Amino acid sequence: FAFNARYYDENNYVSCDFSDGFVSLTQRIQGRGLPDIEVLQQTGLTSGREAKVGTHVVKDQASCYLDGKPVVTGTIEKDLEHGGISFKIWDSERKGTMLQVKKIQITENPQIGLNF
Repeated sequence: FAFNARYYDENNYVSCDFSDGFVSLTQRIQGRGLPDIEVLQQTGLTSGREAKVGTHVVKDQASCYLDGKPVVTGTIEKDLEHGGISFKIWDSERKGTMLQVKKIQITENPQIGLNF
């Protein structure tokens, strides 16, 4: 699954992608994917475990959080200076996927940035 920030449309956003084996920071600008910043880490997220995950965006920096700790941090391209948020789930097979969100907290502060 992924949390998208600075979401303008399906072709323009920054994303924190979470899988069982990695956490990555991804950017897409005008439909073109930029190289990911990826950290290999066993997350155990598809086993159904609960985890505190999030995205923190401040000016031109973004971080992906797992269990309340930053795992990946990188610089956002200047073309992604504003936008909304969204969630994305997918499955490589046709068996279905599910993401259960128990709590969402969004804060905005000029000095802190956007957290969710």
